[in-house]
Amino acid sequence: DCRINFMRGFLSKKVSVLIEGKSKNNPDFLEGLTDNYLQVKLPFKPDLRNKIVWARPKRILGDNLIGEYVDNY
Repeated sequence: DCRINFMRGFLSKKVSVLIEGKSKNNPDFLEGLTDNYLQVKLPFKPDLRNKIVWARPKRILGDNLIGEYVDNY
C-alpha cells in the first residue's frame, strides 16, 4: 500500500505535530497532524491542544503513526 510506504518514511524521524486534542478511541493519547497530514498519536499531556510539538513516530497502527515526544514535551 502506497500510504503505508509513505508513512514508513517518517518512522524514527523528528516531525512537527499540531495537536488537535484527545484521541477519540483512547483518552490516554492525543491526536495531531504532521505538515504532511499524517495522523499521529502521542501519550496524553495536558495543555497541548492547538499547539505544535516535536515528535518521533515509532510504529504504524492502522492509519496512524504512534510516537513519542522529542525535546521537553
